[in-house]
Parts: sequence; structure tokens; C-alpha cells
Amino acid sequence: PLEMRASVEGDGGSGTRRSLRSLSKMSLGFEVLSIAFNPLDESLLLVSGFKACAVLTLGARGEISSRLNVDLMLEALGSSTSVHIIKTMWLPDSHAKAVVLTNQFVKIYD
Repeated sequence: PLEMRASVEGDGGSGTRRSLRSLSKMSLGFEVLSIAFNPLDESLLLVSGFKACAVLTLGARGEISSRLNVDLMLEALGSSTSVHIIKTMWLPDSHAKAVVLTNQFVKIYD
């Protein structure tokens, strides 16, 4: 779904890719540690950090069209528990279900 455009500056017009042009960007409020495209819906991108996770929807031209925060409810566990995300992934054969594995639990979101 992401379109790659060549930047041919200074290469004599040969069409050699020298850089990728940014199509869209969004501040997520957390450091990104992993991303996963949904294999059944390439417009859905699961983005996760150490303690936060979000689903981004990409438009036809690769721009970010929406964001849905995944509420892990870590604050409900209290400050004495150090919970962090280990891995996030899309559930196999699912258009919308995501799995979040932490050091304390596994949750499936729809």
C-alpha cells in the first residue's frame, strides 16, 4: 500500500532511487518498537512500543487516515507492577483481531 517514489537528484536522470519521500507522519506519543501490517488488510498497521499500542489505517496513497489506540489498561494494575509489551501481532486469518503479549498477560482485541 505504500508508494515508493524515486528521487533522482544528481544521478544524471538514470532513475536510480536515492531516497524515499515521506507520504505521511503522525506523532504517536510513544517510542515505536515494532510494526505489523495485517496480512488480510494491508491498510491496517499495528504499531507498538514498550507500554502502548495503536492501530493505524492507511489510505490508498499511503497516508495515515485514522488512529485507534489499544487500551491495555496498564494503570488498572497499579504502579507496583512493571508491565511491558513483549510482542504484538495480528491473529492469523483475521481482518481485525490483534494479540498483545506482555510480561504479565496475553490479550486479544477486536
